[in-house]
Amino acid sequence: MPAKDFADLVMLPREWRRGDDCIQWPRNHDYYNIEWLENLWKYINEKFANDLSMLENTNILYLQPLSRPLGASTANNTISLYKLSKNIGLIQLPIVPSKDDLAIQKVLLKLNFYCIEPFPEMIRRHKCIDEYVPQLSCLGLLQIFKCRLRHFTQLKIQHEFNTLLNEHDIKLLRQYLSRIMTQQLDDSNIQCIKQLPIFDNAYLNTDLNQQQYKYISLNNILYIYESGTKLPVDLQPPKQCIHVTDSDSRVLLDKLGYVIHDFTHVARYLITTIGQQQQANLQQQQQQQNSSTINTTLKNDQHKMAFLGE
Repeated sequence: MPAKDFADLVMLPREWRRGDDCIQWPRNHDYYNIEWLENLWKYINEKFANDLSMLENTNILYLQPLSRPLGASTANNTISLYKLSKNIGLIQLPIVPSKDDLAIQKVLLKLNFYCIEPFPEMIRRHKCIDEYVPQLSCLGLLQIFKCRLRHFTQLKIQHEFNTLLNEHDIKLLRQYLSRIMTQQLDDSNIQCIKQLPIFDNAYLNTDLNQQQYKYISLNNILYIYESGTKLPVDLQPPKQCIHVTDSDSRVLLDKLGYVIHDFTHVARYLITTIGQQQQANLQQQQQQQNSSTINTTLKNDQHKMAFLGE
C-alpha cells in the first residue's frame, strides 16, 4: 500500500462505513477490489497488530470470491463484505468443518446468526480477529450467545428458541455444548449456558390457549429429574422443573454441577406440597367462614340494638 495508506483507511467507500452488517460489493471494482483488500489487511497486520478498534464498524471482512455463506443468493459478480464488530453474531466455520459443525451452522442461521465460511488466511492470522469473529467451537458458540444475551431480554431469547427451532435443533445444540471441556467452564461460560433455553420443560400443558414453552433455561429451577413422566401444569410450583430425557443433557448438567433427581423424589415433593396447599386452602376457607359468621352476628346485634333504641 502506498504512502497515502492511512488516508486510504480513512477514505473507505461510504457504503463500507454505513454500519450495515453485510453488504454486497462488485468483485471487479475499479479500485476497491480483492487485491486492494488483500493489501489493506497486509497493512493492518503490520501496523495494527494488537488493536482493531480504529476499524470497528467498517465492512472490511471479506470472503474469497468463490466462497458463499450458507443460504446466500448473491450473484457471481459480487463479494460479501462483513462489518468488523463484536455485536452482529458473526462466526466462521473451521477450515475443515465436521458434520456436526455443518449441522450447527444451519441451527445458527435459523437464529439469525452469520455462520460463514473461513475468512482468507490474511484475515485469520490477525491475533485480535477471534475477538470479533470466533471460529465455530463450543467456546466460539458461547461467545456469540453471550453477545445475544447482552442485547436481548431473556423472554425474547426463550421465545426465539421455542419458535424458530425444532426438537432436532435443540438436541443438536445440547449435543454440541455437552462436549465442552470442564476446564473451559469458567463462571462466564456457565452463566451463559444457564440462560440458554435448551432443556425440556417438565410441565405438560394441555390447554392450547395458555402459552407454555417447551424448552426452558436453568434459571429459577426447582428440580431436575430423569425417568418418570411429564408433570401436569396445574401442579406447577412457583419454580420450574426440567425433565432430562437424553444423555447429552445429563452430561452437560453434570459438567455444570447440577444434581439430577429420580422421579420418585420429585413425586414425594409434589405430594407433600399439594397436601400443604390443600391444608392451607382449608384453613383459609375456615377463616373466611368464621369471619363471615362474626360479621353476621355483629350485624344482628346492631339490628337488635337499633330496635331496642327505638
